Amino acid sequence: MREQLALLLLSALVGGAGAQVTALWRRERAIRLGVQALLRAQMVQMARQYLPLGQLPLYERENLDELYKQYRNLGGNGAVASLVQRLLALPPPQ
Repeated sequence: MREQLALLLLSALVGGAGAQVTALWRRERAIRLGVQALLRAQMVQMARQYLPLGQLPLYERENLDELYKQYRNLGGNGAVASLVQRLLALPPPQ
């Protein structure tokens, strides 16, 4: 009887911990995907702003490099890779 109670208690504790781990994992994933979306939106906005101008200021080039680096570090795919390449190919203003 005592062993069964201990086993039941242990199962409840492990089950509760598992639920907490699952909740934390879901929250971390939501945060990661949200940050990816914000980084992607910023890079798309930069493309809308600078591609028509045909030039990219140096400070924006540095921003773009860092945005894309962190986007990739967070698991972002190549969805914006062509935009980034097109932006980085632009010359700086004269």
